[in-house]
Amino acid sequence: MPIGFSGIKDIDGFPSNFFSRKNLETRLQELKESPVPPPKPRAMCYSMKRPGPEDELTTSYICPICGTKTIHRIYKWDELTQLDEIRDAAQELRDLGLEIYLEERYYCEVCKKDVPNHESWRISIENKIFFVRLYSWRQDYNILKLFLTAKNKNDFDMLMEKIEGNTQRLETLLGKEND
Repeated sequence: MPIGFSGIKDIDGFPSNFFSRKNLETRLQELKESPVPPPKPRAMCYSMKRPGPEDELTTSYICPICGTKTIHRIYKWDELTQLDEIRDAAQELRDLGLEIYLEERYYCEVCKKDVPNHESWRISIENKIFFVRLYSWRQDYNILKLFLTAKNKNDFDMLMEKIEGNTQRLETLLGKEND
């Protein structure tokens, strides 16, 4: 049986206990104990750009909960400009069985008092809801999708390469810090 895949060898779809705390912890532990594949060379042909006035935008956000319109000053790569993409990514992860949502109340001037004071994911595992600060939604999406869909050693190696052997963010996203 490949490392990191206890209980899902030769099974079509996920077993009923796939999202149990015990199963997630077992997979995370096996992931930690796996060797990290050597890094692949990456492009180094660009330099970072500092944000300037040409990058500033204003946008309005209409809260789906209370209907309040909130105006935000943002940069063009800010998460608020990518809400549809983030919602789609979260839906894709929900389709894989993980209850995850972008906590959109943060963007509403009325509702934000009820949520963490930062952009975050709202995740529920075994009916326990917790919030995880959103740093890079694409990276979170990619590592969660790889973790949830990994079915063989090659998939597992891709995940280890993506997280560079550091399982801490994956553990955070799966609520290990909230136990």
